Amino acid sequence: MEKKMESAHRSSKRNFFIRILLPTFLTILLFIVVFFALFIPQFENTILDRKREMIRELTNSAWSILDKWHLAEKRGEVTIEKAQEMAISQVQGLRYGEESKDYFWITDFSPAMIMHPYRSDLNKKDLSDLKDSHGKKLFVEMADTAVKSGDGFVNYMWQWKDDSTKIVPKLSYVRSFSPWKWIIGTGIYIEDVRNEIAQLEKKIIAVSIGITLAISVFLFFIAYQSLSTEKLRQHAEIELHESREKYRALVEASSEGLIMILDGGQIFYNRTLYNMLGHQQDSPDIVLSDLFIEQPHLKSIDTKNLRIINHDAGGLDQAETKIKKADGTLLNVLINASPITFLNSRGIVLSVKDISVNKMIEAELDKSKEKYLALTNKLSIGIFRTVLKKEFMFIEANNAALDLLKIKDQETLLSSSLNDCFEDEADFQSFYDDLVKNISIQNRVVSINQAGSKAVVSISAILVKDSSEEKEHIEGIIEDMSEQSKSSKVRDELIYELQTAFLFLGKSIEPFVKPIPKCKHNSAAAEAINMLSLYKSDCLLIVDQEEIPIGFLSESDIRMSLHTHAGNLNKPVYEFMSSPLISIRENGTIFDAISKLYDHRIQHLVYKDSDGKIQGVIAAKDLQNSFHASYLFFIQKIRGASLISELSLYYTQLIVLVKSLIDRQTNIADVTKVITVISDSVFSSVVKLAVNKLGEPPAKFSFIVLGSAGRSEQTLATDQDNAIIFEDVSPEREESTVKYFIRLGEIVAFDLNQIGYNFCRGDIMARNPKWCKPVSVWKNYFTDWVTNASPQDLLDIKIFFDFRSVYGDDSLAAQLQNHISHITSGYNSFFVYLSESISQFQMPEGAVKLKSSFDIKMVLLPLVDCMRLYCLKKNISGTNTIERLDHLYSKGIFSKTAYRNILQAYSFLMQKRFEHQSTLYSLNQAIDNQINPLELSEFDLVLFKRSLSVIEDLQNKIRLDFKGTLAV
Repeated sequence: MEKKMESAHRSSKRNFFIRILLPTFLTILLFIVVFFALFIPQFENTILDRKREMIRELTNSAWSILDKWHLAEKRGEVTIEKAQEMAISQVQGLRYGEESKDYFWITDFSPAMIMHPYRSDLNKKDLSDLKDSHGKKLFVEMADTAVKSGDGFVNYMWQWKDDSTKIVPKLSYVRSFSPWKWIIGTGIYIEDVRNEIAQLEKKIIAVSIGITLAISVFLFFIAYQSLSTEKLRQHAEIELHESREKYRALVEASSEGLIMILDGGQIFYNRTLYNMLGHQQDSPDIVLSDLFIEQPHLKSIDTKNLRIINHDAGGLDQAETKIKKADGTLLNVLINASPITFLNSRGIVLSVKDISVNKMIEAELDKSKEKYLALTNKLSIGIFRTVLKKEFMFIEANNAALDLLKIKDQETLLSSSLNDCFEDEADFQSFYDDLVKNISIQNRVVSINQAGSKAVVSISAILVKDSSEEKEHIEGIIEDMSEQSKSSKVRDELIYELQTAFLFLGKSIEPFVKPIPKCKHNSAAAEAINMLSLYKSDCLLIVDQEEIPIGFLSESDIRMSLHTHAGNLNKPVYEFMSSPLISIRENGTIFDAISKLYDHRIQHLVYKDSDGKIQGVIAAKDLQNSFHASYLFFIQKIRGASLISELSLYYTQLIVLVKSLIDRQTNIADVTKVITVISDSVFSSVVKLAVNKLGEPPAKFSFIVLGSAGRSEQTLATDQDNAIIFEDVSPEREESTVKYFIRLGEIVAFDLNQIGYNFCRGDIMARNPKWCKPVSVWKNYFTDWVTNASPQDLLDIKIFFDFRSVYGDDSLAAQLQNHISHITSGYNSFFVYLSESISQFQMPEGAVKLKSSFDIKMVLLPLVDCMRLYCLKKNISGTNTIERLDHLYSKGIFSKTAYRNILQAYSFLMQKRFEHQSTLYSLNQAIDNQINPLELSEFDLVLFKRSLSVIEDLQNKIRLDFKGTLAV
C-alpha cells in the first residue's frame, strides 16, 4: 500500500509540473516574445505618427500667422513688405519642445531661405544645391513636395537643434503659402523618438523581470502548498483506511435516512433511518429485502439481491415506494441512488426521504374540483384553466378571476371563452402563438373586455400535457394592473411633492426679512419689553454705545431669564440677551437659513446686505408657517445618517429625483439648486462622520468643493474635486496637524467614492497632500498662479477659482477669497492669459459640423470660463455661472439682449446635457456627456446653432475687451 502511495505521490508531482508549471512558463515566454515582436514595433509606429501629427498641427498654427498678415495686407491695413516683415518676425520667435529649442523656418518656392532662426548664414541664399550628409537636396525636395501637394513630410540629415557640429536624422513637415510663394516648415529629430522608445523598453524589461520573479515566487509557494496538501491527503487516506467507522459517522450526521451498500453485501444504516422506521439502535439488524413492500426500480442497484447493476449510471436515479415500519405501518418514501467509491470498493448510497405528507396533499387535491377551487379562492389573484379546443372554453376559475373578468358565476364561466375576454383578437392570437412556441408566458400585459368596460391585466400561462405528451389544457394566472397604476400615481405625486419642496428651499430668503428695532445694551429690561410691544416685534437688536450689534433679545429670552434675576426688570438688557449673532447674506436661500437655524438651534437670523450691513431679521416660525417641517425630512435623514451605506441610498434617491425634475422640464437653475442642496448635505455628513471617526480636529479647517460642485452646477455625471484649508499652526504642531487632515481627506474621498461621487482623475482631492494645506500656503498658491502662471498652467488650475466651503470654518474660505480679490486687482497679464484660453478655444468638430458625437461639456466650457473671467476682473463674488451672469448684467457688462442670449444658450445646453444623462440612466448605461447630433430634433439643432453663435459673439467680446482686437 505504501509503495502505491509513493508511486501516486511521484505521479502527482509530475502531473503538477505538466498541468500548472509548464503552461505558466510557456505563457510568460509567449508574453515576452509577443510584446517585443509585436507591441513594441507597433508602439514605435504610434509614437512616430503622433510626432508627425504634432508637427503638422504646429506648422498649421504658424501658417495661420502668415495668413493673418496676408489678410491684413488685402484689407489695405499694411503693405505687403510690412506684412511679410511682421510675419517673419513673429514666426522667427516661435519655440516649442521640452528645451524650447525647436523652431520654424521659411523658404520660397525657388528654393531660397527667407528665415532660419539658427542658420542665419543661409538667409536670402539659394538652397538649390544645398545637400545633407547623404547627398540629398533637401530643400529642393521640400519645395517640390509643397508645390505639388500643398504640404507633406520629408526625411533628411540636419544639425542637432542649435548645435551645428552634430548631424542627426530629421523628419520635417512643410506647407506652402501660395499668396507669397513661401514654404513654412518645422521638424522632429528621430533621435528623440529612439530615446523615448529605448526608455520604454528598459521599463518593460524591468517590469517583465519583476513579474517573472513574482510569478516564480508565487508558483513556488503554490507548489509547496500543493505538495504539503498531497501529503496530508495521503495521511488522511491511511487514517480513513484504518477505520470505516469514521465514514459511518458522516453518514450518521445526515438529516435524511441513508443506506450504504458496498460490494460484497456490506450494508450500513444511519440513525435517521432507524428513527424513521421506529427501530432502536440496538435492535436486530434490518433486512433490506424485507424492508420494501415493493422493490424500487433503480437503474444502479437491485435492492432485493443487493447487486450493483450499473455503478456508472448517469442522470437522476430515483423511485417512489413504500417501506414497512417497526409497528407494521407503511411509509411513502422517495429513494435516490448515488454511486460512491469507498477504499477502492464500489458502492451505492440510498437516501430515503419521507414523502407521506406530499402524498396526502396530492391525494386531497385530486379528490375533487371543489377542493382545488377552495384553495385557489383564498388567493387574491385570478387562477383559471381552459381547454385547447372549442375556442378555449373555461373549465374552472377561482373567485378572483370571476370578479376580474366580470363573470357572474361558475355556470356562466363554463359557457365563456378566454378568446372572448381579449379586447383585440390579434392580441389573443399573439398570446397563443407565443404560448405554443415557448410552452409558457410570464406577465403578458393585455387589455380585456370587462362587461362593457375595459381593464388592463397581466396574464401568465403554461401549456399542460397529458401522459402521452399531447397538449391538453392551459392553466394561467391573471392579475389586475390597476392597483399597480394607482401605486405609480401615488409615487409620482410623492416625487412631485418632494420636487416642490426642494424648489421652495432654493428660493431667495429676502421675502421673509422683517425690520428689527434697536435697543441700547444698557437700557433696562422693562424698557426693552415696552419696545417689543410698541413696535409689535418678537425680538430686538441689542447694540452697544457705538451702535455695533452685540446680541438679540426675544420674548423667550426674557421668560427664560426672569427666574435668574428674581423678576428684576430694572437690570440692563444685555444680561437678558442671546449672543453671538448668527447672520445670513442677501444671496442666501431658504435652505441656507433653515440649515443655520437648525445647526445653531436658534430662532432668529440677522439678515445682511452685500456690504455686511444689517437690514433686518428672519424668524424661524415664519419659515415654518410657509413650509411644513415634513419637507425637511429628506435633508434631515441625510444629516442624521450614521452609515455611509445610508448616504449611498440617499444619493441614489437624488438621481431618481433629479431625473424626475428633468422629465418635467424643470428650470435648469432649479434643478442644479436641488442637486446642490442634497450634495452639500451629503458632503457635510461624510466629513462629519470622518471627523467623528478620527476625533477632534487639531485646528480649525474648511472642507471646500471645487469645479462644478464649487459652482453649484453638478450633473448626473460628476466626480470629486475638493480640498482642505486649515488654519496656520506652530511648527511643533504642524506635522501632526498635516497628518490628521490628510487622513481625513483619505477617508472622505473613499467614502464619497463608495456613495457614487467618483475619484477625481487628476487627483484634485483633499487626500492629496498638495491640496490639503494651511491657509498661508493656499494664499501662496494663488499668488503664484496669478503672478507667474503661463496660459497652459491656467488651463489646469482654473477650477480652483470656483470654490465653496461646505463644512467647517467658513471664515478660512472667505479669507482666501479676499486674498484672491486683492492680488488679481494688480495683474492684467493674468486676465490676458485667461482671456486667450477662451478666445482661442476651438469647438469640437462634431459640434460644429453636427455629423458626429461630441462632448457637450466642452461646448459649455467657454460660457463658464467667460463668466468667471469677468467676475474675477470686476471683483464680483459668487461662483455659480447664472448668478455671475446676473451680477455682470446688473453692473452693465452685458446688454439686455446679450444677457438674454447667454442665459438662453447656457440653459438650453445644460437642458440637453441633463436630458442625455437622464436617458442613459433610464437605459442603465454609463452616464457621460457625449451628444449624438443625429438624435436631436430639427428645433434643437436650430437652438444649438444659435447657442454656438452666442458663444462666438462672447469670444469676440473678450478679444475686444481684453486685447482690443476682433477675430479676423
